[in-house]
Amino acid sequence: MCHPRWIGDHCQTDRFETSSRKTNPGVAIFSCSFTASPGQALSPADIKAALGDFSAASWISQSSSIYIDKTLNNSFTHVNMGPEKAIYCFVGDPEIPSEFMFTRLPPRQFFALPSFNGVPEVLEFGYYHAAIGWRQWDSSSDTGEGPIVGYKIYVRSGSNVVLAKEVQPPSMVNNTDRSVSKRSAENASEMVMYNVSGLEAGSTYSVQIAAIRDSINGEGEQGLALTFTTESAGGSSSSIATVVGSAVGAIFVIVIAIILIIIIIFYKRRSNESATTKSKGKESDSSPQYGNPVFDQSQTDVHTYQDISADVNAYQDLNKPDQEANYEALNDAITRDYSDVILQVSNRKCNAF
Repeated sequence: MCHPRWIGDHCQTDRFETSSRKTNPGVAIFSCSFTASPGQALSPADIKAALGDFSAASWISQSSSIYIDKTLNNSFTHVNMGPEKAIYCFVGDPEIPSEFMFTRLPPRQFFALPSFNGVPEVLEFGYYHAAIGWRQWDSSSDTGEGPIVGYKIYVRSGSNVVLAKEVQPPSMVNNTDRSVSKRSAENASEMVMYNVSGLEAGSTYSVQIAAIRDSINGEGEQGLALTFTTESAGGSSSSIATVVGSAVGAIFVIVIAIILIIIIIFYKRRSNESATTKSKGKESDSSPQYGNPVFDQSQTDVHTYQDISADVNAYQDLNKPDQEANYEALNDAITRDYSDVILQVSNRKCNAF
């Protein structure tokens, strides 16, 4: 298509156009556009980009594509953590020179990553946690370029990284994230704080902070290290055991006292109920109507009833030692009186008919 006049870098001035953005080191964000010749149709797959050479393994995937009039524009984003290499845009098949043309992107510009020179501090710590605080990145005392969008806290035990967590600055912290907070002091800028949990009691850790600038791959170098040791759980184990043992003993005594009170109340109520039942039984046994279903007070002569009551009282007095001799005579009198009452009741019922 371009042979012989359009081959190589000559295509850059006539049909190729490239543009790239200033990025963080190791990141390439660029675009390649190509204008089709009259009668030529282009598709997004016609424009490709490659890193270092034109082999298929070096191709860079496109992120977007747009076709305006006869010009096709493809955008690319690539992250390369290795050595910096040249980037090419090309059209056609590299194996067929007559149908192949390319252009090389000019040298790209990069931001200087931020370097945090501050030293973190331990604000509070316990057996298994530590609250770490640090000042924010400052262009007047730290190096690199902003804007700073966050920090990364590294916690190590020896050479092992036990925590690597990105933390937002206080102005960007979500209110629901309680692990991150800020502290303001007079004539001092606000600090970033992060609560590190899951630590081991009596262990030594080191902490370093790295500032992160905007965009991809923006983490800078880690700052100076802080070393601290968590509280040892062995020192206060005996006092804790004493407190726990005292609490358990007090609870046991209270439970025993409650049980004893319940038992006393229960037996007292049972005793009262038993006394009441016996009293009622004695009253029933001493009643002149007890065991006499035919006794009808409404149909009985008052004088006769009173006589029976007197005889019953006399009967109750038989328990006394000096009246045991009259027991049989009294029984005969009671029997005779009851027979008279029954006879009177029968006569009245007959007269009623």
